[in-house]
Amino acid sequence: MNMRNGGLQLLFDEFQKLPKGVLIDAPDEPISQGFLVSSKISFLFFPIPAKAYFTRRTLKHLSEKGSEGRLLFEHIPIVLKSPNSVYEGDKTRILVGKSTDFEKEGEFYVVVLESVNNRELIIVTSFVAKQKYLKNFEILWRTAASP
Repeated sequence: MNMRNGGLQLLFDEFQKLPKGVLIDAPDEPISQGFLVSSKISFLFFPIPAKAYFTRRTLKHLSEKGSEGRLLFEHIPIVLKSPNSVYEGDKTRILVGKSTDFEKEGEFYVVVLESVNNRELIIVTSFVAKQKYLKNFEILWRTAASP
């Protein structure tokens, strides 16, 4: 899914114009533009392909991070389509990692997903983490090329 097109990008841009901390209407409402996640992620929750959705809260949260938030927002579909690793969070959450395109080795884009029903995942947040941070979580899956 190309997030530069459509409602997600427009809503993200709208939220970036709001001052940090401003409350928004219907923060937990899933945004209808869900997209299928990699089967490597989906099978950890469901026996069938799952869709991941943004909520208005997630978009507002990412937009408050400024230019870093925009970079994270744009990388979310890349991370979810071809992850390098998946880590266990709590009972309903996982952390999905993908190596960054930065010069620094050992840094990963991380997307936190939460299971909300029998076929849907909510994107909770995204951030850049060092391998050292990810070692605090149990690995569920990774590619052979992951450190």
